Amino acid sequence: MNASTIETSEPGLMRRLASLTYDSMLVFAVLMAATALLLPITGGEAMDGLGPATFLYQAYLLLVVFGFFAMCWTHGGQTLGMRAWRIRLVLADGSPVQLREAAMRYAAALLTWIPLALILLWTHQHGLIGMASVPVMGVFVWSLGGKGRLAWHDRLAGTRLIVMPKGQ
Repeated sequence: MNASTIETSEPGLMRRLASLTYDSMLVFAVLMAATALLLPITGGEAMDGLGPATFLYQAYLLLVVFGFFAMCWTHGGQTLGMRAWRIRLVLADGSPVQLREAAMRYAAALLTWIPLALILLWTHQHGLIGMASVPVMGVFVWSLGGKGRLAWHDRLAGTRLIVMPKGQ
């Protein structure tokens, strides 16, 4: 389906945040299921600390989340949250997203969250938890301006978000 034949309006900030909220809950459930699969291996113990097992576990979770988003983005261009808010991810020319672009978009978006995680850790230790949302909100504010309201991970991956007409 070509985006130029449907509708090419870009979703606003509130629609994007609502979709992100829906998807965050779903990703949380996916991560719980992925972790449950490892319980027989760990004997039901939490993986904490800075050892190689913890690193492998975290890499596993990142791959699981990538698998979730890549499957959704490459098979219809929508996650459940995006579907609820009538948002679709397409390439800049309106064609469907392929695995390469999905991987680039995920990696670039992940780079947004790494500084946030570091800031959350620092502010948690120093009691300034409210400051942690500033970098992520900056990315969303950036997506409000400029041509096509593209977030930087969309610019890098050559993708864009569009609003689907009602009933599609």
